[in-house]
Amino acid sequence: MTIHDPRQALIEDIFINNLNMAFPMQGRKWLRLLEEHPNFGLRIKPSLKLGEAYLGFQFSSNALGLRGPANCHGKGVILGTSFAMGFAVDDGQNWYDTPLFHNDFLNLGLPVGLGQMQAMLDHHYAGSANTAIFVYHPNIWTTCADFARWRTSGQTLFESMRWETDLAAALDKSLAKVRAIETGAGGQIIEMLDNRHYLLNTNYATFNPDQFGAWYADATTHLNAISARFKKLIVVRVPIKEELAASYTSHDSLHRLRDNHQQGWAAFKEALSKIAPHAEVHENLFFSLTDYHPYDTHWNENGNNRFREHILPLLN
Repeated sequence: MTIHDPRQALIEDIFINNLNMAFPMQGRKWLRLLEEHPNFGLRIKPSLKLGEAYLGFQFSSNALGLRGPANCHGKGVILGTSFAMGFAVDDGQNWYDTPLFHNDFLNLGLPVGLGQMQAMLDHHYAGSANTAIFVYHPNIWTTCADFARWRTSGQTLFESMRWETDLAAALDKSLAKVRAIETGAGGQIIEMLDNRHYLLNTNYATFNPDQFGAWYADATTHLNAISARFKKLIVVRVPIKEELAASYTSHDSLHRLRDNHQQGWAAFKEALSKIAPHAEVHENLFFSLTDYHPYDTHWNENGNNRFREHILPLLN
């Protein structure tokens, strides 16, 4: 069953009673854990250890201001945005929470652009550079564009990104988001599966192809520098909730979203074919909506387990 009118879902469930970091009142708590960094763009405040009460799940950071595996002299690194970083499940339930990764890898996953990833790699990593795992998510291009804009804006990172940590400002944005849902605006769709609602966003992580050339060359230069350091580069494309919806084939907005993301993925693969012919590219991994939080964009524990099952055999 597909409900095309989000007003039929309970606003409280979408925004209050469940994890949904896109909702500013929840997202501000996450943003308060970040700090601007002159070279890396941002980092998590170092050495955090938070219980479930703060974000809705246990969350920690290491002394580097990163998450998860922290062997700077190990065999390899993990790269990517929040799916690489590990988010929305308790510590110990992220896909990389195995002895292999914690013993041999450094996780550089953060919601930053490729230039910032290269800066972190150059600064933090001094290992044997055997393997790099790049967790590809379509938001890599919008993130690259956002950080490129910030670099020339003359603003702080938070100002440029329009990130609100102030309670009153976050409340105003939250109320506007609720009103948009109530009036059917905002590109939100509710999918029903196994008697559960799943929130989908038809505008999620879209980029403007007409502006691609403005920062694409710079981004691929950084991708080239990253890939050149490693003997083995494993690129794994993770699906987003919206492309797993049963209504994908019949809903025009979801179809356009898929086409937009496919353009970005095609551009990424084209760049890899030119600058990193040794890259192993993996796509069409099997996931379902039940591997994701109903109202948030990230994997739940089942999704993390499924990705771990996909990635471990690739390391042999």
